[in-house]
Amino acid sequence: MHSCMLAGALLALMTSIPPAWKWQLGIRRTFWVIVALAVLSDLVVAAIGNIFALNEWTCAGLVWALTVAAAFAFLAYRFYRDPERKAPDRNDVVVSPADGEVIYIRRSHAGMLPVSKKHGHSYTLTELTKTTLHSDDTVVIGISMNFSDVHVNRAPIEGRVTFHRHFPGRFGSLRKPEMVFENERATTVIEGYGLQVAVVQIASRLVRQIAVFVREGQEVALGQRLGVIRLGSQVDLVLPARNDLRITTQVGERVCAGESIIAVLECRPTANTAKQAVHAKHRSDQASPQEGAIVIGGHYRGLGLVRSLGRRGIPVWILEPEGELLASASRYCRNRFPWPAGDDSEQLDYLFALATRYQLDGWALFPTHDETAALFARHHAELARRFRLTTPPWDVLRWAYDKRLTYQLAADIGVDQPKTFFPKSQEELSKLDCSFPVILKPAFKRQLNRFTRDKAWRVEDRRALAVRYEEACKLVAPDVVMVQELISGGLMVAALPR
Repeated sequence: MHSCMLAGALLALMTSIPPAWKWQLGIRRTFWVIVALAVLSDLVVAAIGNIFALNEWTCAGLVWALTVAAAFAFLAYRFYRDPERKAPDRNDVVVSPADGEVIYIRRSHAGMLPVSKKHGHSYTLTELTKTTLHSDDTVVIGISMNFSDVHVNRAPIEGRVTFHRHFPGRFGSLRKPEMVFENERATTVIEGYGLQVAVVQIASRLVRQIAVFVREGQEVALGQRLGVIRLGSQVDLVLPARNDLRITTQVGERVCAGESIIAVLECRPTANTAKQAVHAKHRSDQASPQEGAIVIGGHYRGLGLVRSLGRRGIPVWILEPEGELLASASRYCRNRFPWPAGDDSEQLDYLFALATRYQLDGWALFPTHDETAALFARHHAELARRFRLTTPPWDVLRWAYDKRLTYQLAADIGVDQPKTFFPKSQEELSKLDCSFPVILKPAFKRQLNRFTRDKAWRVEDRRALAVRYEEACKLVAPDVVMVQELISGGLMVAALPR
């Protein structure tokens, strides 16, 4: 019986060693674990043999089955465990986002990650084109996780999640370096204390799910749980290549998520020195090399601005009103935030808070909506202390913003214009000396409704004019409604910029 039990233990080793090699569990470690579990299985089978009559092959099969089952149960426990971690009580460090072994530390130039060369091609971190990690040199630290490592990933720095993207991928073996950026992956960018880092969770062949616990805009603490990769793989940490950021880890080192320090920022600014730097930048007349553009509006006009500025190497951020997502799809968009739909004070407070948080003083503001341009013009002096403005003050812009003033100015200087009427009531409307068809249009578009969105309503006769005028007055003030003769024109063509 003892020889059959030994045969069961050897069979368990033969069954376990190949997957242990494939999953990088460590051959020596796996050998001793299987031997220990086989001894326990022998004892269990011997106890069962004292009660029931077992033949030699049954004993061998039971030893093998119990050993392998116990090994996989132990592996599952190791894989799914999620112990608490104590992050360093420091604000000048970058900690490991994953448990595992550091397999490479590579420098990336201009957004190209030299993972491997295959037919002369490098593999690009395309999802980082909207961040400074693409345009600047970076350091990429690869951490390989085996099945026995904790697979919960953690925040390498304290800060705010500014970007997250998930890519389905192909599920190839990570033993092939070119699969690092072809497999399923999820990329999360975190900004804090002037530092921007990216955590790239990369799936292996068996993986079918990467779960992320955070969302864009969320604040995260140092060592906080970011997500988990089901069934093994790799995590890359992308850091900016800076003189004051010292890498403290090395290839071959075992690291622990949320605890192991892998980089130290040697000149971490305090809150007071950061404020002094902002004020000093205010007083400076010279443009900072980090200054860029903030485009407010994500429709086709915003897209044209983003492309035009981005092609000239200018960093562009977008503030998106609800439902305007077109411009942020451009590869030249470095960052994006929602644009609040509140009153002047709410929008100004939001803009100033954004500038303070991300040190955007000196950046240029590009409005793409009439109301945003009017907001910047009305508060021109206040905004000019923090930003570069592309809109004139209100005493200039109001002549273009309010069409009533525009037509008045045209009349004063002798510029031809359509005959326009400004009735303030149904009575004045009925006395208009106009020929049909005419159009009703708003003098400005302060609020969005079907009248301001349509821009103009065509009217064929006087009865329809009265009905449409009453409808318009329910949407805007009567003095905002203009009646204008219709001048027929040719074909209008609109096209998006390349």
